Order: sequence, then C-alpha cells, then structure tokens
Amino acid sequence: MNCTAFVPLLLITSGLLSTWLGIAGPIVNAAVQAGPAEWLGFAGNVAGGLATLVAAFIAWNAVQRQITAQKALGLAPMRREAIDHIRSALGQVMGPATFDKSLMTNIREAYHLSRTAFSNNVVKELEDILNKVFRLSLIAPNRRGELDHADEDFVSVRLPQVLKKMQDESAID
Repeated sequence: MNCTAFVPLLLITSGLLSTWLGIAGPIVNAAVQAGPAEWLGFAGNVAGGLATLVAAFIAWNAVQRQITAQKALGLAPMRREAIDHIRSALGQVMGPATFDKSLMTNIREAYHLSRTAFSNNVVKELEDILNKVFRLSLIAPNRRGELDHADEDFVSVRLPQVLKKMQDESAID
C-alpha cells in the first residue's frame, strides 16, 4: 500500500482543521461567554480591517495610475521618433517611388521603436509594410511587373494609415 498519496491530503486536512478551530473555536466560545463590550471590540476590529483593505485598494489604484502615466511619459520620445521615421518614409513613397535602403531604414527604425511604444496592431501593420518594402527593394526598378506596382500602392496607401494610428495612440500632431 502506497501511503505517500495520503500525505498531502493529511497535511491539507490538518491545516484546515487547525485554522477552523483557531478561528471558529474562540468565536463560538465568545458567543457563550462574551458580553456586549467584547462583541463591540470584535466588530471594531473587523471594521478596522475592512477599512484597511479599502484604503489599500485605493492606494494600489493610485499607484497604478502613476505607473501608467510614467510609462506614457517615457514612451513619448520613442513615439515621436517613430512617427518622424514614418513621416520621412512617407515623403519618400509619395515622391518618385524609390524603394531603396534609406526607405527601408526609416521603416525598420519605426518598426523597432513601435514594438515598445505602440500597440500590436501598429506593429503588425509596420511589419507588413516592411516586408513589402524589403521585397520591392530586391527587385530592380526596370523589372517590376504589375504585381509589384500593387505592392507599391499597398505601401503608399498603408503608410498614411499607420501614421494616423500612431498619432491617435500617442496624441502627437
């Protein structure tokens, strides 16, 4: 017979029994022997404990708001820089479309900054755009077909949309 299976059950049972007797025993005994003054003291202790829990919850919420505000302040420079990179890339795409190294660098930098500073939606869209730009940068300009022009259109349409989302998230003009 394997007795090791009963050890956790025995420990849990003994812990629950001792806790129950440690808390319920004095309360049951006090119900018989305690007068109104003792019960008022007990009620005061319970009310004080509940007030402490409420105060702790209020303090925790205030600290969480402060942490969120600090994170937003810390992310603001990264967000501005990412938006500047997207604006630079947008200027390159809206002009004569040259899918070169500087365009990729701008989008890649914006992508890396966005991974920390923006939501997953923005990061995913930048990743899609970066993949298209990388693909276009590998193809010589004179060898681009109709599909590649569709990719160029994809980039020139999606970059302004991503820029708008980034500005909405960061409240930066």
